[in-house]
Amino acid sequence: MFPKYSQYKKWTLPSKYSFWGWLLGILGISLAILGIGLTIHNPFADKDIHQEIAKEEYKPEVNVKLVEITKWITDDSAFLTIEFENVSRGPALEFSAMIVNNGEPVDFDVVSRSDFSRSGTLRIGSNKTASIPIVEINELKRYVSSKTHYENFLGVGKESSIPESIQKELDKKYVRSGNGGYQTSSQPIYLNYYYKGIGGTEHKIETGFYAYLDVTPK
Repeated sequence: MFPKYSQYKKWTLPSKYSFWGWLLGILGISLAILGIGLTIHNPFADKDIHQEIAKEEYKPEVNVKLVEITKWITDDSAFLTIEFENVSRGPALEFSAMIVNNGEPVDFDVVSRSDFSRSGTLRIGSNKTASIPIVEINELKRYVSSKTHYENFLGVGKESSIPESIQKELDKKYVRSGNGGYQTSSQPIYLNYYYKGIGGTEHKIETGFYAYLDVTPK
């Protein structure tokens, strides 16, 4: 209970100091409680924090798992096919992939009927894989030949080193047949792929694979 002014004037100096100390203490506690209440009950702050946590916790991460030539049941010829793997807890949305040259997409005439990435709705779930036919094999060969001027296409892969299976075939063709040695080349082909996270985050990955060529002089 607060004193009247006439009572306050009659107080001793120590009593006045005690009163003001008590009053300031009460005021400080009230402000502290008010601040905590505003922090706890601010739904906008909570929402922003939760969104940022979700974006980070469920940020998708997609890697190239396998590069191969595959014959799809929906198509008349084989396609360069890349298997992508999502190694994260969050889904990769609106996934798409394409071969690029100097950073620009390369247009090919033949499109696989199994290429669902062109619809813009392809989703790779958490810890799931998806195989995408990228380019028809004959178009790929022509593209590689236009860049290297070599036509003896051997295959494709993730690594620059020639696979052992291809080397064995070349051994049969050249060494065991008595035609001498052989030479090979690994031509990098550049690939970009894109996807979004559940929080709308956009991801662009610039990578590539290799086309293997027989460049043995004739």
